[in-house]
Amino acid sequence: MESLENSRLVAAVERVCSEFTGTLKKQSMDKFTVRLGISNLSSPALLQKGRTVSEMLTGNPDYPTLQALLAAFNALCDTLEAANNEVLFNGGKVSHEAKRVAEAALRSALKDFGGYVQGISGGTRA
Repeated sequence: MESLENSRLVAAVERVCSEFTGTLKKQSMDKFTVRLGISNLSSPALLQKGRTVSEMLTGNPDYPTLQALLAAFNALCDTLEAANNEVLFNGGKVSHEAKRVAEAALRSALKDFGGYVQGISGGTRA
């Protein structure tokens, strides 16, 4: 008797939650999620990843709303590159702090771009 009530309750919850995308973790096999792979990247590798993302999104007709954000994103990449060069040639506490701040800003921007791409694509591979 309890299992019948439980199954009815589960069915009711699934019906209600099916209206809201993303509330259930159950996904079909044809849905894809963006994986960033940036958690353990060094600063130069993170910079290269940022440049690659920018290159792939520039002029991409599937993501027209992201085109306006690319200028600011490229500025973050330029800032990290300058901070890396400053640390490489001068060192010092201030230079290292500037590098850490620039790296954190680029990581945050990459996460934001991943969310934008996931939302716009709707989980399709293209």
